[in-house]
Amino acid sequence: MIDIKDLRARSQDYKVNARKKGRDETIVDEVLDLDLKWRAIKLKADNLRSERNQVSEAINAAKKSKDESAAVKLIKKAKEIPAKLKALEEEEGVAREFLNKKISEIPNIMSKRVPLGESEKNNKVEKVYGKPPKFSFPVKSHVEIAEDLGMADFDDSA
Repeated sequence: MIDIKDLRARSQDYKVNARKKGRDETIVDEVLDLDLKWRAIKLKADNLRSERNQVSEAINAAKKSKDESAAVKLIKKAKEIPAKLKALEEEEGVAREFLNKKISEIPNIMSKRVPLGESEKNNKVEKVYGKPPKFSFPVKSHVEIAEDLGMADFDDSA
C-alpha cells in the first residue's frame, strides 16, 4: 500500500505515474481530500479525549477542595463525552477504511527503467536465460495437472 506521508510529499510524482499507467490522476487528489477529512475527524476525537482527561482532573480537584456544586457540573459534562467520543470514533473508523480502500487504487511508482507502452506488445525482452524446452506432448497448466491428479476440484469449489 502507498504510504500516505509519501503521497502527501510527492503527490505530483504519483499523478504523473498514474498518467503513465493510463489511470485517472484525480484519484490522488481524492485520496488527499479524504486524508484531510480523516485527519480533521481524528483531531476532533483526540481533542475530545483530551477534554475528557481534563474534566476528570478537574472533578478530582473539585472533590479535593470540597466544591460539590462544581464537581456535579463537571460530572454532568463528563457523562456527555463518551457518547460524543463513540460517534467520532465510529466516523473516524469509517473514514479511515474508505481512505485505505481509495489508497489501494493508486498505482505504485514505476522505476524510471520501465518502458512506457499501451499493452504487453510494447514490452521488450531484456535477457533470455537458456533455451525454452520443447516437449513431444502437449504441455498442461498447473490447474490441469492438479485436477488430473485429483488434488483440486475447481468446479465443485466454485
